Amino acid sequence: MLNSSKLSKIINELIEFVNLHYSVGDVNVTPETNLIVSGVIDSIQVIELIVYIEKKYNIEFTEDDLLDSEFASIAGLTELILSK
Repeated sequence: MLNSSKLSKIINELIEFVNLHYSVGDVNVTPETNLIVSGVIDSIQVIELIVYIEKKYNIEFTEDDLLDSEFASIAGLTELILSK
């Protein structure tokens, strides 16, 4: 069973990172926000986010992970992190 406090912690850490490092403009970043479609991050920033997540959580994304539609949101990224 998934530990909801761990889930919440990761979601909050990722939202904080995005809000601190990227200009989100008037976008309210939530766990479900599509970070790319909403314009919060661009293709270069996706790479930065991947590197941050891999280092912080000591994981490695596969090519399939990067192509997964879940990869576009904080909630989806959190699920991928927890699946590693």
